[in-house]
Amino acid sequence: SGRRDRAQHSRERLCRGSGPLEGLQAAVGRKGLGMAETDKGSADGMFGLANCYFLGRGVELNEDEGNRLYELSANNNSADGIIRKLEELRKKSQDSDLELWKERLRVVFIDGEESNNPHILRLIGDEYRYNDNNIYGRDYDKAYYYYNSSMNLGDYQSIRMVGLCYCEGRGVKRDYNIARKFFTEAAEKGVPSAYHCLGCTYDTGKGVEKDRI
Repeated sequence: SGRRDRAQHSRERLCRGSGPLEGLQAAVGRKGLGMAETDKGSADGMFGLANCYFLGRGVELNEDEGNRLYELSANNNSADGIIRKLEELRKKSQDSDLELWKERLRVVFIDGEESNNPHILRLIGDEYRYNDNNIYGRDYDKAYYYYNSSMNLGDYQSIRMVGLCYCEGRGVKRDYNIARKFFTEAAEKGVPSAYHCLGCTYDTGKGVEKDRI
């Protein structure tokens, strides 16, 4: 279950987005909006548009333009852009630049937490859960706290993450019935990965009668 969750998390990183509509759902078919936000200097708009170009969704595939916009979003302090930048630096073993970008991410996280930005709160939860960038260290109690805070501020992806916390008993007492409730709610809100979680609950019979059909 943990390995599946981490694999799902890795696939979703490329498609990070901000606001109530997350990831590719916010990007597909919305090239015009992405370009408008980019024209305004929105770092998150740059990252969303980069997803469109890099994956060829709503616009002709152009990885070079996607990479250019990813870099631009990081330079303009998009948390998603910086996280992707850190991933690329680790792949290239460019350790000398890691601390600089980690510090920039910390500052963005502080600003986002102070302004109660639900998307940033979820990303902080991710850092506590997965410890990908070694910003805080792994702490499941704090991961649950930030996911729950983000969910209460309207972030749909965090509904699924709270469900995972209940499903795994990390940061909160394990309760498969409550986990299923959150997975169902997230799926109804249009979070694609929530359907995978629901499928697993029916496959294993955790919190629901087993049904593999």
